[in-house]
Amino acid sequence: MGNVLHRQTRQYLTSVNTPDYPAGEWLINPTLPDGIPPERWVVDGDIVRGPNPQEAAAFDAADLQAAKQARIAAIDARTSEMVQSGVEVAPGKVVGTTLPATQNLQNLVLGVQLGTLDLPQDISTVDGGSYTITGSGDLVRVAGLLTAHQRAALDAGRALRADVLAATTLDAVAAVEDDR
Repeated sequence: MGNVLHRQTRQYLTSVNTPDYPAGEWLINPTLPDGIPPERWVVDGDIVRGPNPQEAAAFDAADLQAAKQARIAAIDARTSEMVQSGVEVAPGKVVGTTLPATQNLQNLVLGVQLGTLDLPQDISTVDGGSYTITGSGDLVRVAGLLTAHQRAALDAGRALRADVLAATTLDAVAAVEDDR
C-alpha cells in the first residue's frame, strides 16, 4: 500500500494498491511540499514542489478572478431579488416589479396614451389583491415609483460590481459588502 498523486489533476490518494496506478499518469509515494496547499502543488517531472514566483502569481491571479466572479454573481442575484421585490404604491399596497408585472404596467401606460384603455384600471398587488390606478397622474406616479425602484437596485448593483472589478486583492474583494 502506498500513496499516489495524479500528475494532471493533482488528485492525491492514500493507502492504495500502487500497482493499480500507471506511473505515466500517477506519481507513486511522492514527497509533498510542506505548507503548500494541494491546489498549488506543481508537478515537475517526478517531483512535487511549491510554485515559483511566476507560478504563484498565476495562482494568485486565478484566485482573484474566481473570487471576483463569485462576488459579482452574488451581487447580481441580490440585484435581481431587489428589482423583483415589489414597490409600495400606497399604504399596504405593494405591486409586483417582476418582468411580467412591469410589462403589464408599460402596456397600461401605452394603452392610456394611445386611447385604447380608459382609467381607472386595476393592477395586481403581490399579496393577490389589487390597486386601482385612478387617473393619469396616478398612473405616472406609479410608473415613476416602479422605475425609480428598479433603477436604484440596478445602480447600486452596478456600483458594487465596479468596486469588485477594481479590487486588486482577495481582501479587497471580500471587503465589498452588499448590505442593501
